[in-house]
Amino acid sequence: MVGAHADNLAPKLAAWLGLEVESVMVYGSLKDILELNPEPTTGLRIVVNNTNGVSLDGWEKALDKGHQLYQFDDRSCNGPSLISLADLLSSSASYLNNTQAIKEVQQQYQDKRVLITGAAGSIGSELAKQIALSKPALLVLVDVTESPLVDLSRELMALCPTVKIIPKLQDVCHSNRLDAVFSKFKPEIVFHTAAYKHVPLLQEAVWAAVNTNIWGTFLIGKLSLRYNVDRVVLLSTDKAVQPTCLMGATKYVAEQWVSVMAQESALRSKQTKFMTMRFGNVIGSRGSVLPLWETELANQQPITITDPTMERFFISVADACHRMLQAGAMGENGGLYGFWMPTYTIGQLASWMLRINGKPADYMRTVGMRPGERIKEQLLAESENLQDDLCPEVFRIAHPNADVVMIKTLTANLIEGMRFCLDHRLWSLMLEACPSLDKPTKQKLMAF
Repeated sequence: MVGAHADNLAPKLAAWLGLEVESVMVYGSLKDILELNPEPTTGLRIVVNNTNGVSLDGWEKALDKGHQLYQFDDRSCNGPSLISLADLLSSSASYLNNTQAIKEVQQQYQDKRVLITGAAGSIGSELAKQIALSKPALLVLVDVTESPLVDLSRELMALCPTVKIIPKLQDVCHSNRLDAVFSKFKPEIVFHTAAYKHVPLLQEAVWAAVNTNIWGTFLIGKLSLRYNVDRVVLLSTDKAVQPTCLMGATKYVAEQWVSVMAQESALRSKQTKFMTMRFGNVIGSRGSVLPLWETELANQQPITITDPTMERFFISVADACHRMLQAGAMGENGGLYGFWMPTYTIGQLASWMLRINGKPADYMRTVGMRPGERIKEQLLAESENLQDDLCPEVFRIAHPNADVVMIKTLTANLIEGMRFCLDHRLWSLMLEACPSLDKPTKQKLMAF
C-alpha cells in the first residue's frame, strides 16, 4: 500500500489514511500520486481529497497510467466515490479558487428582491443557491415542475434559514398569473433561465419551443418594464449564434427581444437594464450528454455518441452561474456578454468517460448527427465583435441593436400562429427570421 503525506490531507480524509479498500487504495493529492508512482506499473485506485484546481492534464496523466480515480471530500459521507467526468471537467473552474471575487459579487445581491424563472432547473437551482448565500431580502423561485421546486425550496431554507424563500408553481407563459407574481413581490433583479433546450425534441415541437422560449421571454420583458425591475438577465446559448436548430432560433429571437426591451427602456428613461449572457454546454446539466452516458454505463450498455469530431464549449454549472451573477451585477443596458470556455470534442469526452469507468475504448455506438445539429458551435455571429471586458472573466460582445419594428412584427405574427396552433406557420416565420436555420422538407413542413 502507498500513502501520501498526512499533513497534506484534510482532517476528514486523514482519518481514512491507511485503510484498505478493494485490496489497493492510495490516498492523497493527485500531485503526490504522480510523484510517488512515476512508472506505469500497476493501476492504482487513487483517492483525491479535493478536485478543485487540478488541471485536466493532471487527470489525463493518472488515467494514462491505468489508475482509477476516486474522491473523498465533504460530499462523500460514506467513503470514497468514483470521480465523474463532470468532476474532472469542472475541477479547473477559475472562480472556485477566488473567494474574494465570489464575495464581491454576492454583496451586489444582499438585501435585494430577486426572482428566478426556471428556478428548479440545473442553472436556476445553482443560481438560487449562490444568491441565497448573499442574503437577499427575498428570493422568488418560479418554476412549472412541482417536486423539484419543493426540493429546492427545502434545501435553500435549510441552507439559509434567515432568507425569505418563496416558491411559486408558475408557468412563465401565463401572463395574468405572472403579472400577479410581479405585482405582489416587486422584484428588483430577474434572472430568466426558463427555457426548453433539447435540440432534437424541439425540432418536432415548434409550438412548445416558441411558446416557452419566445413568448415567455416576451412576458418577462414586458412585466419587468411595467414593474420597474432594476436588472433583467436572460440566459442564452451559443446555439443562438447563426442558429441551425429551432431551439437556437428561438433563443436568437429571445436575445433580439431583450435588445428591443433595452431600447424601449432607454427611450422611456426607465431604470430597467436588460442584458443577455451566452453559455455553451453546461457540464452535467439536466438533459446533457454526461448524465445520459452515466445511465447507459449503469445499465451495462455502450455509451451513445453522435459524431466524435463534434466540438462543444463546456462550463461547469457553478462557474456558469457565477458568470451570470457578474453580468447581473455589473452589466449595462442592452449588453450582450460571453466568456471563454474550453472546447472538447465528443470523441475526447467519450474517451475520458470510458477510461474513468474502466471500459474499453470501443465501448460506444455512433449514431451520427441529428437534425439541427452542427459540427462546431461559435461564440460570435458575423455581425458581432469582441468589445472590452466587463470584468477579468466576462467580455462584452459588440452587436447591432435589434430591428424594433421587425422583431415586434415577428412576435405579433408568432403569437397569432400560436393562438391558432399553426405549426407550419410558426416554422415559416422562424425560417424568415433565421435564414441559417436548417430547413425541413416541404413535405415535413406541411405535416406540422
